[in-house]
Amino acid sequence: MHFAYSSRTSVLALALAACVPDPKGGDTDTTTTTGSTSGPAPGTDGMSSTDSPTGPTTEVPGTTATDGVSTTTGEPLTTTIDPGSTGEPSTTTLGPGTTTDSTTGALVCDLVQLTTERAHQLGGAVQDCGVVDPWNNNTAEWQAASDCALAAAAAEQQFQLVIWLQGVDSSVGRGYAGTAARSFALEELHFDSLGSPIVSSRPCAGLAAVDDCAVAPGEACLVCVAPGLPGTVCDVP
Repeated sequence: MHFAYSSRTSVLALALAACVPDPKGGDTDTTTTTGSTSGPAPGTDGMSSTDSPTGPTTEVPGTTATDGVSTTTGEPLTTTIDPGSTGEPSTTTLGPGTTTDSTTGALVCDLVQLTTERAHQLGGAVQDCGVVDPWNNNTAEWQAASDCALAAAAAEQQFQLVIWLQGVDSSVGRGYAGTAARSFALEELHFDSLGSPIVSSRPCAGLAAVDDCAVAPGEACLVCVAPGLPGTVCDVP
C-alpha cells in the first residue's frame, strides 16, 4: 500500500523531534566552533598579538630601566677594589726607614737618605756618626754614636746620625743633621712609617745628653735643646 505525505508534514515532525529533551536531561543541540576567542591574559591588556609581557625590572646601580632594557647612565658602579689597584701609590715597608712606591719602585721617605742629604746640603766635610739600631748594634756601638754626635754638635761641626728605636707596630727612628755656614744649624728628624707625615723635622738650639740616662741599644740618651716648630719633610703623596 502506498502512503503519501506532504513535505510540510515531514518538516514539522523533524522540528518536534528536535525539541524532545535528551534522556539524560541534556540538550541535543550542539554548537560547532570553527575558532576560539578569548580575552587578553592577565597582565597583557592593551598588548598586540606580537607583544610579549616582561617581568618586573630591577634597577642596577649605574643603569636606568627603559621599557625593560637597561641602559648605562654614565654613573660609576660601586666596585670593591683591592688596595693598591686603584692607581694611587702605595708603600711597602722593607725594613727600618725603607719604604718603596709600588708604582715606580722608587724609595720614598727614607730616613737615612734624607738625613744624609740635609747634612750635606751646604757641602764641605761631614762627620758621619753612623746608623744604629736595637737589633744589630750593641751598647758600645750606641755609646760611640751618641758621643760622636754630642762632640760634633758642641764643636759646631757638620755631622749626621741616624738611630732606630723600638716601635710597636711601625718603624720609628730619629735623624740628626748639623750644618755650618756663617752659623751652625742643627735639626732633628722624626720618622714613623705609619705617621702623618712620615718624616718631620724641627730645629734645635743644641744637642745634649739626657741626665741620668744609660745608653743602650734603642736608647741614645740624646735630647734636642729648645726645639722649634716641626715641619713636614716627606710624606706619601
